[in-house]
Amino acid sequence: MKLFFLAHAAKEESPRSVLMRTAYNNGYRSVTAFARHLGAKETLQPFHWQMQHSRLIQRLGANTQLNGSRFIKGFYSQTSHVTSQSPVTVMGLAVPAACIRVESFPFCPECLKDGFHRFTQDLTWLDSCPFHRLSYVSACPECERPIRWTKLYEHHCKCGYDLRQTPTRTDQSVCSQIILGIFRRADQAALDRFMFCLNALRYSDLPSNSERSAALDLAATLADSDANSFDMTIERSFALFPCLPLQAHLAPWAASSDAWIKAQIARLSVSKDATTAPHRDDCRCDQFYLFHNEICHALNVSPKRIRGLMHTKYIQRSRIDTRRWKYFAPKLCQLINASNVNAESPTTATAISSRDRAHDTYLTVSQAAIKLGLYADAVRSAIKTGLLQQALTHFKGKSQMIECSEFDRFTETYIFVGQLAADLGLPKTTLTAKLIHCGIAPISGPSLDRGLIAIYRRSDLTEETLKQVRLLKHYETNAGRKAANSVVNVTTSTVPSSHVARILNLPIIHLKHLQDLGYLDIAKSDKPGRHFTTRSVENSKRWLQSMISLPDCAKLFSLSSPTFSRRFIQSGFLSIVKIGNTTLISRSDIQRIQKNVDHFLTCFEADKELGAPLGHANNLVRTGRLIPATEVATGGVGTVILVHRSDIEAIRNLAL
Repeated sequence: MKLFFLAHAAKEESPRSVLMRTAYNNGYRSVTAFARHLGAKETLQPFHWQMQHSRLIQRLGANTQLNGSRFIKGFYSQTSHVTSQSPVTVMGLAVPAACIRVESFPFCPECLKDGFHRFTQDLTWLDSCPFHRLSYVSACPECERPIRWTKLYEHHCKCGYDLRQTPTRTDQSVCSQIILGIFRRADQAALDRFMFCLNALRYSDLPSNSERSAALDLAATLADSDANSFDMTIERSFALFPCLPLQAHLAPWAASSDAWIKAQIARLSVSKDATTAPHRDDCRCDQFYLFHNEICHALNVSPKRIRGLMHTKYIQRSRIDTRRWKYFAPKLCQLINASNVNAESPTTATAISSRDRAHDTYLTVSQAAIKLGLYADAVRSAIKTGLLQQALTHFKGKSQMIECSEFDRFTETYIFVGQLAADLGLPKTTLTAKLIHCGIAPISGPSLDRGLIAIYRRSDLTEETLKQVRLLKHYETNAGRKAANSVVNVTTSTVPSSHVARILNLPIIHLKHLQDLGYLDIAKSDKPGRHFTTRSVENSKRWLQSMISLPDCAKLFSLSSPTFSRRFIQSGFLSIVKIGNTTLISRSDIQRIQKNVDHFLTCFEADKELGAPLGHANNLVRTGRLIPATEVATGGVGTVILVHRSDIEAIRNLAL
C-alpha cells in the first residue's frame, strides 16, 4: 500500500491522536478502516495500536521516506509481557497498562480545536483537561453515544456532529494539575507514590463518583509531598474507627517503600501514642479491613503467625480477586494491644501463646503444622517418633489431635531443623552437617529413627554454638544434589530413583510416566525409597536417546512449535509420547516429516513462495484455481490446508 503521510507527534500528543491524524490524511474515515487495510489482526487492538512494538506501528514506521523512525517515537513503549500490570512508558514514566484507556475516548473540545489531543486523555485517573481546565466529555451531545476513537472521523461523531462545538464545563481539578506537573518533571517517585496512595485510600472500593474524585485529589496532594494532607488522612481514619490504635491506621501506609511516606509514619509514631487507644463500647473493628502485608504490620507478627490466628478464628478473610484477600478482625483493637504487650521474639517465634487458645483445648495436625511453619507430614513424623504425644480422645473421625499443653511443651523443648534455619537465616539443606561439625547431633531424623525431618533439643543450641555455625565455612557434608557430570554407579541390580533421574536427565516426578509406559520396572530393595531395575534404566536411556522433543524437531524444519503441532500432530500424521509437559517424537519419523515438507506447503508458505499478499493462496483454493492436497496424499486428517509444491512452482513460473 502506498502511504502519502505519517503524522509526527507534537509536544505531549497522545499516540491515539498521532494514529488518527495518519489515517485521516491518507484518505481513510477511521483508524479501524486504515488498520484493516494494512492487515492488522491483533487482539486488544485499541491497546496494541498505541504501542511501539505493535505490528501495525512497526509496519508504518518502516516507511523511511516519510521519516518513520520519528513516527514510531510518538507511541508508548512496553518492554515486558502484556498484562494489566505491565509498565507502559508514558512521557518517560512507567505507568501500569491497566491505567491506560483502551477504547473509550473522553475528549476536550478545546484540545480538538488545537488539532490533536494530549496524553493526559489516555490516563484513567483524569476526568478533566489540565491544559484548558475543562471537564472531559465521553459521549456525543447530539446522539448521546459513547465515542470510540477507532471509529471516529476527524472531529465528527458517526452521527455527523462536530465535537469541537460541544458545550464545555469548567473543572478546577487538583489531581489533573498535579499529575501533569509530575509528568513534565519526569518524577517517577511521585507517580509511584500517587498510585500507592490510591491503594491505601481504597480508591477502587469507593461507591460514588464524588468520593472517587476526592480520593484522587487527596492522593495527588500526598504525591506532591503535602504533610498536612497525610495528617488529615490519618485523622479521618481515627474519626471512623476511634477504637483502633495508631498502629492500625498507619498499617495501609507502612507497606510503602517511599522515603517521604516512611518519614511521615516515623513522625506520627513519635508524636502520638502508637500502642494504645481508648476503649469504646461501639467498636467497629469488623468494618476495617487490611491486606496481607498490612495486617502483618498492624499486629507486628510474621505471615505464618497470621495463618495460625486464622485457624483460631481471631482473623477472617475474603477474596476480592484472583490475587488478593481482605483480612478482617472482629476485635482488632484488642488483638493489636495484646500483640504489643506480648510481642514475640525471633527465638520464641514458634511458641504459641495460651492467650490465643483461651477456648481451644486441642489442635489438629494441620493447625499445628501451620503454627510451626511446616507441612503436616513433619508433625505426623514427630508423633510417630514419640517426641510429640497424640491426644487419646478422638473427635469426629479426626484420628490425630494434639493437646495445646502438649504442643506448648514440644515447642519449648524441641525445634525442627527448618525452623532453626529460618531463625539463623541459613540454608536448611546444609545446617545439619554444620551442626554435626560443631558437635551438635539431632535427637531424631532420617539417619536415626527414620524421622522425616531432623529435630534438635533447644537446650543443646547455645548462643556460642549458633554463632559458630553462622561463621562456619568449611565442613564435611553429603547434602545437596550431586553434579550433573558426577559418575553414578549402575553396576548393582537396582538403582534408586534419585540416581535414575540423573541418568535419564529427567525430573524425578516424571519417572512415573516412564513406569506407566512400561520402560521402567520397580525393583524390590531393603533400602527406603523407590528402586528400579538396572536393565529397565538402560532400556529407558536408549529409548529417550531415540526420541526428540517437539521444539527441537520444529526447529529442524524452521517452524514454530504451535505450527508444527497443528500440521503434523493434531492431524494424526505423527504419533507422540507425553512425559509430563514434554512432547517426544521418534527420530525415525524425521524422514517422513521431511518428505511431507518437500511435497506440500501451507497457504501461508505458498504466499511467501509466490511473493503475494497474505491470503492469496487461500483465495486461489476458494475459487477453485488451486486444488488442495487430499488427506490420503498428506497422510493425515487435514487440520490445515496443504497444497502441492509443484502447483505453486507452476503458478510462479507462469507469472514469470
